[in-house]
Amino acid sequence: MLKSGGRRGKYVYLNFSASKEFNVFSSSGKRKLKRWLITYVKHATDMYVGGSDTSSTTLEWAMAELLRNPATMRKAQEDVRRVVDKKSKVEEKDVGQMKYLECVVKETIRLRPPAPLLLPRETISSVKLWGYDIPRKTSVYINAWAIQRDPKIWERPEEFVPVRFESSKVEFKGQYF
Repeated sequence: MLKSGGRRGKYVYLNFSASKEFNVFSSSGKRKLKRWLITYVKHATDMYVGGSDTSSTTLEWAMAELLRNPATMRKAQEDVRRVVDKKSKVEEKDVGQMKYLECVVKETIRLRPPAPLLLPRETISSVKLWGYDIPRKTSVYINAWAIQRDPKIWERPEEFVPVRFESSKVEFKGQYF
């Protein structure tokens, strides 16, 4: 593990200080640096992709689905109005009480995943999975879009049905959604 020289939480400093950890003039130092850089790029990509475009994409799809489903939109509006009432703005504590709106968000993410293919992972050893031989160092992609529309898992998988999550224990990271 790289040390930050007492500058805890300084991610950029930590990354730039990595060059001090490797002797780039030796072949083993170059290999170590290359492995470290590959790992760094993977983590940076995960953070960028996971934190930038996904929220806006989910909001766009939620609005589109609500426009396509007027009865669902009315129910979501009633949920918000019930909680907010005559206040001029929604407060953070109000969000957790909007249970139907939470169902709308969950159903939007199910039907329209912001990242339909999860970030690839590489196998560290050879493995046999469902009769298929997967060699070591193979990139593996998970098709979240297909899983979330699988009729073996979901009833009416192609339809926008937020009520399917009303009694669900499925939780998402974050304080409310």
